[in-house]
Amino acid sequence: MKAWQIALPIGLAAAAAAAVAIISGKKNAEKPSAPAKGGAKKAEIKNAKTGVYSFVSGFSDASTVDVSVKYDGDKQSFDVIGEEFLTYSSDSHVAAIYGDEVDMQLEYAGYYSGEGFAELSEGIKNKFNAFGTVTYAGIDCIHYLDGNEMRICLPIPGDAYSYILVTVLKHGDCKTPVAELYTHPEVGAILDSIEFGK
Repeated sequence: MKAWQIALPIGLAAAAAAAVAIISGKKNAEKPSAPAKGGAKKAEIKNAKTGVYSFVSGFSDASTVDVSVKYDGDKQSFDVIGEEFLTYSSDSHVAAIYGDEVDMQLEYAGYYSGEGFAELSEGIKNKFNAFGTVTYAGIDCIHYLDGNEMRICLPIPGDAYSYILVTVLKHGDCKTPVAELYTHPEVGAILDSIEFGK
């Protein structure tokens, strides 16, 4: 068999492979990139107000933790309440944020002795539905469904005793499914503004 008769099929195969690669490359280029971790759209906070929620964390070396969040003063309100909570809490006081489509309750919660956020996350993952991770204000958090309530746990940087438990409750006209409330623009905007101080 002559050399050109061997080279022709090989050349055709190489050309076909190159064409497939070019087409695949175009298809891949048209695909939108995956959203960033916790890639929710954020609502714009126009008339920014700051709400502060404080509590004592720890035991023998207890210290006061200040949790501050920004919210839209034209559309939302913030209050620290000691009764008539938005959802059950055993804490003495919680922060309540009333929004356009969702309300949020922020409260402190303690780790079990000898545990931390990793152990808390593992226990929740094995017990509740819609478990996942999300990032707010550069902090890796977890979210899960507890009945018909979306809960988000935020570790407090440098705090070995407590974390923040956020419960998100939707209004009747909110179209975001309960299991996806952690992506709601109001939730993202407020929790992205969270800051901790001691």
